Amino acid sequence: MPLYDYVCKACGKEFDDFVSVAQRAYSHCPECSGLSFLKFNPSNVMPQIFTPYWDEHISEDPVFVETRAQKKDILKSEGLVESG
Repeated sequence: MPLYDYVCKACGKEFDDFVSVAQRAYSHCPECSGLSFLKFNPSNVMPQIFTPYWDEHISEDPVFVETRAQKKDILKSEGLVESG
C-alpha cells in the first residue's frame, strides 16, 4: 500500500496515510476525524507518494523515516530547520 499526503478540510491538518490505490481519493483526519483529501503536487497532477527509507544524514544514528511529517520533526529537533 502506498503512502499518500492528505489535507483535512475541517481542521487543515496535513498528514500521511497508507491507503490502497482504490481508496486513495480521501481519508479521515487523525486529529478531528474530518474528511481529508489528497494533497496534490502543483507541478503535475500525480499525488505525492512518500517511500519510507533509512536516513543516515539527519541525526547521529540512522533513522527509519516513515512520513514527511516525521522527517520534518527530526530535522527540527536536530536544529537543521527553523520551527514554525
